[in-house]
Amino acid sequence: LRGSLLLFGLAAGVDAFHPSSLNAGHCGGLRVQKGTRCSATLPLGVRMQAKTEVDKKEAGTQDKKSTLLPEAPPPKEGDYVDMFCRGTNDLMKKVVVKQFRDKVEMQPAGSAGSELIDRLLAPPEYPGMSRPLWMVMAGSIPTALGWYGYYKFSVEEELFQDELASEGRVTGCGGYGTLFPFVFAFLIGGFLRFVLEVEQGEYIMEAGGAWILAGQINLYRRINELLKRQGKDPVLHEWWAALPPPFDLIVGLRQVHFLAKYWA
Repeated sequence: LRGSLLLFGLAAGVDAFHPSSLNAGHCGGLRVQKGTRCSATLPLGVRMQAKTEVDKKEAGTQDKKSTLLPEAPPPKEGDYVDMFCRGTNDLMKKVVVKQFRDKVEMQPAGSAGSELIDRLLAPPEYPGMSRPLWMVMAGSIPTALGWYGYYKFSVEEELFQDELASEGRVTGCGGYGTLFPFVFAFLIGGFLRFVLEVEQGEYIMEAGGAWILAGQINLYRRINELLKRQGKDPVLHEWWAALPPPFDLIVGLRQVHFLAKYWA
């Protein structure tokens, strides 16, 4: 799992926008004749039209986001758990490249296609998507648990938004705040330990492992809370996550099953 999520964190790029990066024959999203210079030679009216179209597109995107997710109240004074979880999620979201953020932008429930590959690659949804155990195994086994990292990100992000909408506060760090501290800790610690041969890099990697384990225990706790909200008894032993196999595997499979039933 550690190695798979380490590879998952390597998928990063550089976010940039410059006229030189536009495809030949285009200018600001408008088609121009080959060899025509960009904004310097376009008429003022055409340039203003292009800017207006871009502004409308951005405004439409913002409207879609605002109607999808309920407006979240600010953290209450003294609620340090809520402050920490929101702050961690916001911080990690800012340091992740924009290309990734755009790909996993929250979508309305039911947006994913009906095919298996569509559901495996679908971004998180609000309310959350039901991912049954067979589907999680179909994505995780062929990828040597690589896809499980994306599953972890998606369910944490969906629970983060659900908790914020229903309770007005959060007790989990969301997809960004749960997964990426672990990923960055393994990238930085692995570079120090295996490239620079600095032994202290192992401590950073161990801290990343402790972080993702704590997040998994917290995930089990929150799923039990969801079931209590429905008047049902808790079904997961959170502390089993800290036990060796097969106990950690058993509680992990049960988590997948009961969370899928909750969203179904």
